[in-house]
Amino acid sequence: MLSRAPPPATKHAVMGLNDTLSIELDGTGVEVTAVCPGIINTPIVRNRKAVSPVIPVEQLDQLERYYRTQGAHPAIVGERIVRAVQRGEDIVLVGPSARPMFHIKRLSRRLIRLLTIVGCKRNGFIWPYTLPESTVVDPDQTAAHP
Repeated sequence: MLSRAPPPATKHAVMGLNDTLSIELDGTGVEVTAVCPGIINTPIVRNRKAVSPVIPVEQLDQLERYYRTQGAHPAIVGERIVRAVQRGEDIVLVGPSARPMFHIKRLSRRLIRLLTIVGCKRNGFIWPYTLPESTVVDPDQTAAHP
């Protein structure tokens, strides 16, 4: 699958679930905290068997370097989550870009899209696709016929 849509779609679903649970559990003593991590230095891209084969090795190497040099250490993330739960915070924004990206997104979806594309190209998350010839659409063949 070439689509990068499932991970962000899942994140949006989790935020919706968080909002709904917070409303439904209001007054019960049960608190709900959403964790929104930015880049965390985990071995997620080091396990090559768990990564799509369409991602070139060079991209995985670049991503691994980015996670290692720019990602928050998992212990920092864990400490921040524990503190948020103890304080009853609704949301945990942790990692180098989580807080600014969260707030920029609330201000301008167009700006966050642009910043995301630029950042992803820089850190190696976006790489050029080579689509098979059968997927290229000829606009002349799809035009409505009179």
